Amino acid sequence: HVRDYRKRQARGKLHFWTNELIDAVAETRLRESGQVELRRDALVDCIEKLVASDKAIVEARYGDGQTAVEIAADLGRPLNTVYKALHRIHRALYDCVERRVAAEKRKERP
Repeated sequence: HVRDYRKRQARGKLHFWTNELIDAVAETRLRESGQVELRRDALVDCIEKLVASDKAIVEARYGDGQTAVEIAADLGRPLNTVYKALHRIHRALYDCVERRVAAEKRKERP
């Protein structure tokens, strides 16, 4: 019976979760959680630096949950213009956050 049980277990799912692997995953997650906070803080600062009209579009889209169609109607602008503005704003925010994160990493190095 024991031999049969061991054979069935051997054919089962692979068990590769070692203590070392679990520790490595936990360490990576902790390290990344600091990056998430850093990026979030950078995003908040970068949004504050936007011009008022861009900030209003971001607030309408992500704060109020409006669609691009609704924003275009509210602003009296063509839908394509709103899409282009959102794309430009996303790119500007991405670049700003990346610069801030890179600057923080340079500060951390001895």
